[in-house]
Amino acid sequence: MWGLEPGPRLFTDHADFAWGLIASLYVSNIIALVIALVMIPMIMRVICVPNEILIPSIVVICFVGAYASTTSMWGVLIMIVGGILGYAFQRFGYSASPMLLASILSVTFEVNLRRALTISGGSPSIFVTKPLSLIFFLVFLLLLCSPVFKKIYYKKRLNKRNYN
Repeated sequence: MWGLEPGPRLFTDHADFAWGLIASLYVSNIIALVIALVMIPMIMRVICVPNEILIPSIVVICFVGAYASTTSMWGVLIMIVGGILGYAFQRFGYSASPMLLASILSVTFEVNLRRALTISGGSPSIFVTKPLSLIFFLVFLLLLCSPVFKKIYYKKRLNKRNYN
């Protein structure tokens, strides 16, 4: 947009812009600190709001935000399905964090998987032919199977303890 090329020459070719950008970051951090210190007492009052008022307010804001982001009911439906899945995860003792991370990284994973398969001509052997990719693939499989191994280990340990 500014016609600048990022890199090591930015500081030599456009020093005024680079140092102005760094100075504006310092100033914005100081302003954010002042605003945060002033707002802390008001934010602390949110803790005192009863759940009977807070939860419906949050739900309404979520519905409005889901509709406003896509201007269709599809966004609201996705939000409801996500809420049901989140509740099910919590109910059955699963952490929602890995699913959230997976949904964020899935696009990047898909793009890079497509790129790797294009390079190899569609052959999945690209993941096991090179030593480094084989190591990463084996570590991935080990991490994928580790909950099963852990469950088997603790089950055997419990059985051993019961026999003694």
